[in-house]
Amino acid sequence: MTKHRVWHLRGGIYPPENKAQSLQQPIRSMPLPAQLIVPLQQYIGSPAIPCVSIGQYVFKGQLIANSPQAISAPVHAPSSGIITQIGQHPVIHPSPLEQPCITIDLDGKDTWIAHQGSPDYAGQSQDDLLLRIRAAGIIGLGGAGFPTAAKLHTSGQKIKTLIINGAECEPYITTDDILMRERAADIVTGIQVIAHILQPEEIFIGIEDNKTAAITQMEQATLDTGIEVVVIPTQYPSGGERQLIKILTGKEVPADNLIAQSGVIVQNIGTAYSIFEAIVHGKPLISRVTTLSGQALGTPGNVEALIGTPIKHLLHHAGLDTQQVFRIIVGGPMMGFSLISTELPLSKTTNCLIAATRDEMPPPPPEQDCIRCGLCADVCPVTLLPQQLYFFSKSQELDKAEQHNIFDCIECGACAYVCPSHIPLVQYYRHTKGSIEIQNNKENKSGHARRRFENRNARLQQEENDKIAKRQARINTVTVIAPVTNQTLSAENNAMEIARLKTAAATSAKLAVDAKKALIQAERKQAQNLDSLREQVETLQKNAEQARQQLLKAQETETPSEAAAASHSANTATLAAPQTSADKIAAALARNEARKIQQERARAVTSNSTESTLAHPDLTAPNTAEKASSTTEKTQNTRHPSHKDS
Repeated sequence: MTKHRVWHLRGGIYPPENKAQSLQQPIRSMPLPAQLIVPLQQYIGSPAIPCVSIGQYVFKGQLIANSPQAISAPVHAPSSGIITQIGQHPVIHPSPLEQPCITIDLDGKDTWIAHQGSPDYAGQSQDDLLLRIRAAGIIGLGGAGFPTAAKLHTSGQKIKTLIINGAECEPYITTDDILMRERAADIVTGIQVIAHILQPEEIFIGIEDNKTAAITQMEQATLDTGIEVVVIPTQYPSGGERQLIKILTGKEVPADNLIAQSGVIVQNIGTAYSIFEAIVHGKPLISRVTTLSGQALGTPGNVEALIGTPIKHLLHHAGLDTQQVFRIIVGGPMMGFSLISTELPLSKTTNCLIAATRDEMPPPPPEQDCIRCGLCADVCPVTLLPQQLYFFSKSQELDKAEQHNIFDCIECGACAYVCPSHIPLVQYYRHTKGSIEIQNNKENKSGHARRRFENRNARLQQEENDKIAKRQARINTVTVIAPVTNQTLSAENNAMEIARLKTAAATSAKLAVDAKKALIQAERKQAQNLDSLREQVETLQKNAEQARQQLLKAQETETPSEAAAASHSANTATLAAPQTSADKIAAALARNEARKIQQERARAVTSNSTESTLAHPDLTAPNTAEKASSTTEKTQNTRHPSHKDS
């Protein structure tokens, strides 16, 4: 077999490994604790939503929380028992952070829910396998915790290379090493499931050369499978995702690109084993192998622990010497952090717990001023300028730190490890990243508020334009009223039509006068839309003059039909003008007076006493019209005293 080429990794360091003490025994199981505290967000993405209630009995492997979001993972009960609490609880985090958790009081029976696997994964479609992986709650177990189903869903992107990360370069951690030694065949099956989904052209397993037993087991398990075991030099941080891609393929993935866009997918050894358990045996991710190490432990090693197990339970069964322990670190000494409490629950991404003595991990020396030696830049595996990033972070020059690609920092700690001034560089970078994210969130909220304000102004302006357009449309509208064709109108109807014409003429004249007054007031105040107001005044004056001419014509008309036609034309001119509330009231009163006239005439005809009234129609009707006009003006002045000044 031809040896695969290995590319050189720029930078990096060679810290003491301290792995032997946890590899003296095989993987062992932990006794059941009395209680499990299961976090609902153990991964990158949206938190899961509880689907159980307090007091409910749950079986081992039963779904207890889920999320409809794509970047998420379901959560299952690690053992059987009763739900006693759903709420906030401190979790493993660099700061004392609380997250939603589900507390289960175990019954000690460890009773499984009904489940079934399918060894014939090759007969299943890629989509079905992805659904089963997601339903099992599998995430990346190498530390990042990205949901595996979402990572394997490449949206049609062709994947050329599948890399299985077995480097495990962080000191003290041996979870992947022990898994490859003891469960190599199962890991290979999990890799084949991933390969069936992605259909890559080549598959590599990258293992550091200090894991000889694991290399031997994996080489035997991958015979005749098309999977190649590649031995790489022991160097920290060769286990970083982009660093391992560079070592095995020579590719450098751009910082602003997804890994899959380069045609490569990287999965962890522990993740591949979890996929095997989910597909072949139908088991969700409810436990993981965790390294327990440190000189304060009597029996260090690797244990398979249930998710949600209190850390103090694990350390107790590993022989913790409470008198000797100086601090407890979660993760490795390079990228991990100290815990403030042992009451915190184990999560899916907890790969190592170190109970260190003072001699083993003494307090760091006091921080001193940077001497600009440049060692940090020499060991940076991402080719950043740690010294400049430190200065920008310390002076809170966030924009310059971002311009110098601080978010490309993988926080491996190599720069701080070699710093002769003992500057905690990674802590500075983490704080700066958080400050930039807070600033960006504020800017996003401010931009969102500004866009809402601008959209509101645009909407109000559009509404005002629509009102102006409708007002102009009403002015230009000519209401078509069917002409009067009845040639048998009586003399009294003729007189009534003349009265109505007088009312219409008076109303039109009043509207023109009021509009003229409003225009004068607007010109004094230098209001907007003066041209539109002038056009309206001219239109109203024309309508008033037209109504007056039609009234004169009707009075001179001898036939009733002509008078009726003139009346309808005058009403049309009046109705076409825009009216205020006072104008509408006045017009309604005028129409009411006209109806009263018509009713009086009808009663007079019925009682055969219309002779004297009909003898002088020109006297009665105009007086009545004048009365209606007077009533109109009085109503306007009484109900709307401010109308004259509008």
